[in-house]
Order: sequence, then C-alpha cells, then structure tokens
Amino acid sequence: MPQDTTAQSIQSQTRGRWVCWYGHATGHYWGMPRPPYPWFGIVEGDSPEMLTARIAEVDKYHGRGRRL
Repeated sequence: MPQDTTAQSIQSQTRGRWVCWYGHATGHYWGMPRPPYPWFGIVEGDSPEMLTARIAEVDKYHGRGRRL
C-alpha cells in the first residue's frame, strides 16, 4: 500500500531514530522514537506532513537523542 511506503520514507528521513507506520484501522500516520531517545511516547498525524511536523516538534524540544 502506498501509505506503508510513505511511512517507511518518513522513518528513513529520521535515519532510524523513529519507528513510523500507517494505521490502516485509524487512517493516520504514527511515530515512536527508538531508545535511547530522551522522550518516550507516540505521535500521530493525519497526513505525512503532519507526522513529519510532529516529529520535528519533539526533536526540537527534546533534541535528536544520542547517535548510535
């Protein structure tokens, strides 16, 4: 499905710091940072642009985490 490919693309843009997926039941895009990120939670966007913006918002506030 194209939404799955889009979610994979967003995940790739974060260089693997975030796990991203498309919720087929919800119709929304979701993201969750991988440890050792300084924040644990899930963000949601109703579009790829919204998810990307929410990830950027969390990154801006908490930093991008440690590089592995």
